[in-house]
Amino acid sequence: RLPKLNWHTSYWQNASADLAISPRKLFADIGTGTGWLAIKAAKAGCQVIAVDLTLNLLRRTKQFAKAEEIDQAILFVVADAENLPIKTGAVDYLAAVALIEHLPGHRQAAAEFFRVLRKDGKLWIVTPNELSKQPLIFRLIFKFWDRLLGHFRHYSPHALERLFKPFGFKLQSFRYVGHLIKLWQFVLHTVFRSDWL
Repeated sequence: RLPKLNWHTSYWQNASADLAISPRKLFADIGTGTGWLAIKAAKAGCQVIAVDLTLNLLRRTKQFAKAEEIDQAILFVVADAENLPIKTGAVDYLAAVALIEHLPGHRQAAAEFFRVLRKDGKLWIVTPNELSKQPLIFRLIFKFWDRLLGHFRHYSPHALERLFKPFGFKLQSFRYVGHLIKLWQFVLHTVFRSDWL
């Protein structure tokens, strides 16, 4: 079963509010990973395309969706974010959580996101904040963490706007999400292997 992490719930609350999620709409989760966001969107009544580059991870994600009895509402697709096999203008909502910082071609991904979204579609991005805005402890952690996770860069709200604006996106809102609780949850979950933590 998919681990139930508190930050998954809070991210979904933010995403569903920011995107004004409605049932029977098409939701694309690009870089779906374990599929927690795709599963939440499917449970909210959306038809979902869950895209990831890693076939083995998508197989695991499909098992999570099946255990949640929601796999029939999700199409699992192996693809990279810079070349999405999705029809132009087909998607109502597109989410990319912890993705664009990993992409060498983040501009190509931004262009693809714009291409597949409907004219009134909405994009929801989660990415690490610029290092200068991080508490000192996180700046030190990210020096190691970025290399380990394959992060190419961090983004300020202004940098995100600069990346997406040339493709026709308009910034509606942004928020900072604290990492300290998430970090402790991750450490405790790793040590004790308990979803309760």
